[in-house]
Amino acid sequence: MSKNLEDRPWKPSLGRRYRREAPPEGFAERVILQAKAAREQRWESPRPRFRLLWPAATVVATTALVLSISIEYRAIREERAGRQAIQALQIASEELNLARNKVLNEE
Repeated sequence: MSKNLEDRPWKPSLGRRYRREAPPEGFAERVILQAKAAREQRWESPRPRFRLLWPAATVVATTALVLSISIEYRAIREERAGRQAIQALQIASEELNLARNKVLNEE
């Protein structure tokens, strides 16, 4: 059995199938005209004026989100600090009341 594909009779050889042919007449001119038309069409097509609109909108939205989160976090911390201050004042009041009662009861 032959290992060369060119020798097999039932398959046409690649050399015969893909032989070099001359292009049809006017082929180069048509290619040049199509390239010019494509170039002119590309320059005439409207360019997007707001190419940076989506990235800018994303930055603005992200900044607004970060700011709102930080403001909310600060409000939560302030509320917690207020509750802790009230609790500390209640504890101090209780301690002072106990001390006052001790002093008053000793007399």
